[in-house]
Order: sequence, then C-alpha cells, then structure tokens
Amino acid sequence: MYTPEQDMGISGWFETDYGVDFVEVATARNLVDLVSILIEDYGQDIIGVDLELQGSYWDGAPIDNLEIMIALEEEGT
Repeated sequence: MYTPEQDMGISGWFETDYGVDFVEVATARNLVDLVSILIEDYGQDIIGVDLELQGSYWDGAPIDNLEIMIALEEEGT
C-alpha cells in the first residue's frame, strides 16, 4: 500500500563538527521554504558547511545544492 509520508522529497547529508548528519525533508514548496525548514530542523549547524542534497520541490522542480548553500549563508548573516 502506498503512503505519501514515506516518499521523502529531499534527502542527503551535511558535515558537522562531529561527522555527518543526515537530512530528510518530506516536502518544501521552494528554496525559501526549504531553507526555513533546514534551519528549523537542523539549527545553525547546517549553515556554512558542505552539504549534498537530492530531490525536488513539491512541484517537481529539482533542487540545486549551490543555491541552497548560498541561501543558507545569506539567512545566517
């Protein structure tokens, strides 16, 4: 049986002081929404570090790691 909550829209990892932490975001409308969710769920540790995410926004548009890292940096300043 298919259940939408099992379908992760965006997932990946980011570096921390202690190693690697994994990211799972069920859905994000756009870049602004994704950045807000990342900071809310993972805190300031996700700002300014290497990250590798894959997936798409809820409308099917692909995410862009560089764009996400830049937006996180801007949000953190």
